[in-house]
Amino acid sequence: MQDVREGLLILENKEVENIAEVYSFEQIREILIFALSDSTSEYWTILALNLLSKKSEYISDEIILILKEIAGMPKKYTQKTRHEALKIFKNKSGNTN
Repeated sequence: MQDVREGLLILENKEVENIAEVYSFEQIREILIFALSDSTSEYWTILALNLLSKKSEYISDEIILILKEIAGMPKKYTQKTRHEALKIFKNKSGNTN
């Protein structure tokens, strides 16, 4: 993949469930990390969270840290987005509190 931004477009696609047919496991993680980063709009963050809630196998230690950061950024993200990030973080961490 030449530019990770190209990969963002698949997050919008109805075929996002089949992302593994287009990109490698590591490329998918790169796309998700970029979509969850501060340099993208909340729109891409929401799409990345939607994929992570369905396909938790793409969650890495780096993504877990990003999810925790998102959950604590009320000025950048809506409450709904922060709660979704926290839910995914807790599910992957095995924390039920």
